[in-house]
Amino acid sequence: ILYIMFQAGVEIDINDFSQHRGKAMVFGLLTFFLPLAFGWLTSYFLGLSPVVGLLLGAMYGSHTLMTYPIVRRYGLQKNIATNITIGGTMIALPLSLLVLAGVQTHLQTGQMDIHALLLWAAKVVAAITVILVLFPWLARICFKFRWETTTNFILVLALMVLSALLCTWTGLSGVLGAFLCGVALNRLIPNLSQLM
Repeated sequence: ILYIMFQAGVEIDINDFSQHRGKAMVFGLLTFFLPLAFGWLTSYFLGLSPVVGLLLGAMYGSHTLMTYPIVRRYGLQKNIATNITIGGTMIALPLSLLVLAGVQTHLQTGQMDIHALLLWAAKVVAAITVILVLFPWLARICFKFRWETTTNFILVLALMVLSALLCTWTGLSGVLGAFLCGVALNRLIPNLSQLM
């Protein structure tokens, strides 16, 4: 799954994605908040607690790119709808994990711990900064050595695993880290290169 998400990040057309990021954001927000509201309303009508409703809604609002290999097989990875869906997934997934983190702290302490959520947000920002800024810089330096393709491939996979571990350390999914690593290295790996 990590490799699939990494591949989605590497293969996405960044320029096309930049043009449609507003649509991706709207799609991601709608596909998260509508199921979240549905889950909360369902729990309300069933007489369950609001916390259970939030948990159900976060579960409904989370989506993934498990079908990306099928999309790739049919050559649709450069399609506008695919780019919007990938962007929407990258918005809905962290929102879902944020709700889950809030529910978890509520269940452990009986109240919402703002300090814990702020610490979590700081860890997320630090991890994303390392992935999107430090890793491309490191890869750019290593690619200048003109190592053979196998060595570069191992470097890229190591960065993918480190990205997944960083996101797991923050409490986010490692899948998100793998995707962000793919996006970070996107411009450094040409589509027609041997490394791709």
